[in-house]
Amino acid sequence: MTRPAGIVLGALVALILGGGLFLIKSIDDRPTTTPTPPLRWIDFELPTSHGSTWSSAAIENQVVILNFWAPWCLPCRIEIPYLIEIQMRGNPALVIIGIAIDQREAVRRFEDEVGLNYLSLIGETQGIELMQRYGASGALPLTLVFDRAGELRHRILGSIKPTELERALKQML
Repeated sequence: MTRPAGIVLGALVALILGGGLFLIKSIDDRPTTTPTPPLRWIDFELPTSHGSTWSSAAIENQVVILNFWAPWCLPCRIEIPYLIEIQMRGNPALVIIGIAIDQREAVRRFEDEVGLNYLSLIGETQGIELMQRYGASGALPLTLVFDRAGELRHRILGSIKPTELERALKQML
């Protein structure tokens, strides 16, 4: 290989590697809470962890955090105490709903373990179907935040970042 060709090849490799590193860095830095095209609240009915049936028609002019989770999901287990803390603030304009993708017995054990204080629904396959209606793959955890008009304003894939969720809630409450 001639010296000029080696220099060009070296520059090309450096450019490709630099671009790849930039792409990886930009993927790592992307926010987990992103505004999404407005989607409307979807009405549904699911059983509560205590066995009664709950209907989303009960939601009226409130901001809603809809959190899909499971007791066996480590990131879910880590973020639930934060949702418990938000619920303890007692803001009547905010409703937190957890939809567990698991069986009632496992969910009840976990609720008792952590002192879950917000509405807990049992989703099993119906919860996955609801996630898919919102365009999600079924990966957990998934948190959807709706404004008072029932418009989807934030979708959080993976663990909640408290500062980002606080910022989103502050804009809507």
